[in-house]
Amino acid sequence: MLKNMEIDDDSRAMDVQRVIIKMGIVVDDGFIYFNEMLYRVMRAQFGRVKLNRVMALNELVTQYRILE
Repeated sequence: MLKNMEIDDDSRAMDVQRVIIKMGIVVDDGFIYFNEMLYRVMRAQFGRVKLNRVMALNELVTQYRILE
């Protein structure tokens, strides 16, 4: 199923829980926020993205505008 996360179709529940714990998903009173779950799964599947200077600057400007 998901090669990078080491989960196969015949994985046991303990194996799945182990992978979820390794992803570092934070649970807030039993709830998992969708954006955080999506980010962690995408990062586990595709790895960390390295941004060049221009993309990093664009990302910071965008985050600042969203915060405003």
